[in-house]
Amino acid sequence: MDNGGDRVAFTPSASNSPALEALGQYRPLNLTRNVPRQPANVGGSSSRGNGRNHHDDYSEQSGGRHNNHGTREKPVQHRTRWTKTEEDCLVRALKEFGPQWTLILDHYGVNGSRSTILRHRTPVNIKDKARNIKIRLMREGKSLGLFADVTG
Repeated sequence: MDNGGDRVAFTPSASNSPALEALGQYRPLNLTRNVPRQPANVGGSSSRGNGRNHHDDYSEQSGGRHNNHGTREKPVQHRTRWTKTEEDCLVRALKEFGPQWTLILDHYGVNGSRSTILRHRTPVNIKDKARNIKIRLMREGKSLGLFADVTG
């Protein structure tokens, strides 16, 4: 089997793997083009030769930064540990409203009518925290109490 001399060396850590050595010839995908191909010359016009490249078209369409799949990247969210005050507020709100995460934020979120303790949390953050507390209670063999109705 001749691949025209396009054999690519494995990285040192991977080259010691018998499974990878058994593959013999290895040809990686061509990753030099990081955006999906444009449709084939629709309408008879071509964007080549006009001083622009295919990256320009994708950047202008969505107005944002792209990953190597041509889709827009989401802003990075950093994890923030829950404080004792936030957990107490969650328990109090769960007792009052049940697992209605948006309603809880209406009262304790950014523009909360009662408090803004949970202003840095989203409904998903609150749901996940309640679910994790429920899991911890189950693991410890304790009564679920308010957290019995929490799903997720």
